[in-house]
Amino acid sequence: MKIKDKEIYEIFLSLSYSQLKDLFRKAKSKQEQDFIKVLVPSTLILKMYRVVLSTIMMEY
Repeated sequence: MKIKDKEIYEIFLSLSYSQLKDLFRKAKSKQEQDFIKVLVPSTLILKMYRVVLSTIMMEY
């Protein structure tokens, strides 16, 4: 995976839920854990939105 060309949010979007949980467990500081806690819910919501949107688009 090319990380240098991606924004941090795009990197989070490319990770699965289990990978995100693993990333949280491996966080070295409370600040890292807090950062991940903030991004994970919005990442999961955006993934769901993409699935719903693609499903709607397939119907038309």
